[in-house]
Amino acid sequence: MARFRLTYGALPTNLLLLDVPPEVSALLKNNDVPPESQIPLIHDIISDGQTELDELEAILAQLIPRRNEVAERVRQHRAVLSAVRRVPPELIGDISALTLSDNDDAAGATANKPPWYLGHICRSWRHAALSYPRLWSYIAVPSFLAFKDSPLLSGIQAQLFRSASGPLDIRWPFVQDDINSDLLDLVLPHSNRWRSLTFDPGAYSSATNCLGPVNGRLDQLEQLKAVHCSAMTIPDIFSITPNLRRIILTDEFFSDSPRIAIQWGQITHYKGSYTRERQRDILRTAPNLLECVLGFSGTDVDHLSHISMITVPHLRRLCLTKPNFLSNLTTPLLEDLCVFNVDSAARVLPPFLHRSSCTLKRLSLLYCTIDSAVISALRELPNLTYLRLEYAAGNEVDWISPMFISGAPSDVCPNLTTFVFGYASAAPIHWNSFFDMARSRFQRLGRLYFYHNLIFPPEDLLNELKMMEDEGFDVVTLSPFSPQLMKDICRF
Repeated sequence: MARFRLTYGALPTNLLLLDVPPEVSALLKNNDVPPESQIPLIHDIISDGQTELDELEAILAQLIPRRNEVAERVRQHRAVLSAVRRVPPELIGDISALTLSDNDDAAGATANKPPWYLGHICRSWRHAALSYPRLWSYIAVPSFLAFKDSPLLSGIQAQLFRSASGPLDIRWPFVQDDINSDLLDLVLPHSNRWRSLTFDPGAYSSATNCLGPVNGRLDQLEQLKAVHCSAMTIPDIFSITPNLRRIILTDEFFSDSPRIAIQWGQITHYKGSYTRERQRDILRTAPNLLECVLGFSGTDVDHLSHISMITVPHLRRLCLTKPNFLSNLTTPLLEDLCVFNVDSAARVLPPFLHRSSCTLKRLSLLYCTIDSAVISALRELPNLTYLRLEYAAGNEVDWISPMFISGAPSDVCPNLTTFVFGYASAAPIHWNSFFDMARSRFQRLGRLYFYHNLIFPPEDLLNELKMMEDEGFDVVTLSPFSPQLMKDICRF
């Protein structure tokens, strides 16, 4: 009976197997009991096989570390040829700038935040970071007293130096006491470089008391943001800001905006929430507005018949929470309209569109009761390519059937390429009819977006969505607060 043994070294190319009788090999293919005469041979086969396994394991124990060592050497040398080593420093800077956040209360103060840790990667990345001023342009003033030798002060000082003469984006802190004078001595002299100024939400007036020295020095300021700051008194420091174009004074929930003195004639982007009189005055003095989001405080917004017409000649995008305000607006170049609480919008929308003679391409109707008045308004918009309907209340009107298209001149919004439907109510919907209507539009419709805020959506809805996907239609289910949907409200 031939046997073999392995020793460490080159593995043999041909291993001699035991001479196994056919009757033993046959036992591998059945469940018979082996004869007593063959049991010693089977034990020898097992013993030799186990010996071979043990020797192979010993060889592998020596080969695996060697294999890992060679693999690591290959990986390291492949990295030497990696294209990332040839990325231009300015592109590294552009990519690194995307890591910056405007939500830090003291960005740049610690080494584990961008842009500081970018210099820890390698020498070339550190050089790229240090030589890219834009990467150091975001400065969040600390929201607590910084002592003279604090690393926060030295960090801001380093940022001011590394940003060279480039524009700065400043975040002003939430404080109840005076800001450290050493900190002010660092930041205020560079106010002529401020590109944007953001006040922390809830900031007190004491946070702005020290801003007097910047008056008349904000030549480069392009954007001002003060959200949740209605209790704050902002000093008159923005009257001489020749490049100021964007004003953001409220959020997606339309919190009240602070009182502020602005040269509205130069503003192109405005978002704020005031009384209807204040909003009227702003629009009258802001003829260059391109994008506008209007919230309203107070309860007298619906009584506007005595107000004369307001024309905003260049406005392209408009979002407002009180549709009756449209009764006093004319916007000849409007392309994108978002309206909340559409019960009354259906009445004012057609006259507004006829009066403005604008060609709407995007329309969002939020928190609405979809009825015959809404459908009539949609019939006036044959050039619409984007439609968002958020169904918030039930009614007895069949609004789905009129939305079918067949190529007839009377089709409602026949050129839609994007349809977003939100279901914000437990009111019943005939989902079979709804998705059949959607199918009738898929020759032009690129995608159907769908969202709801129900914990337990109806089973028939889930079944229809699955059926649409199985048919190959591009149906996307979104969260009600997805960034894509919030853009209709937040705008800029």
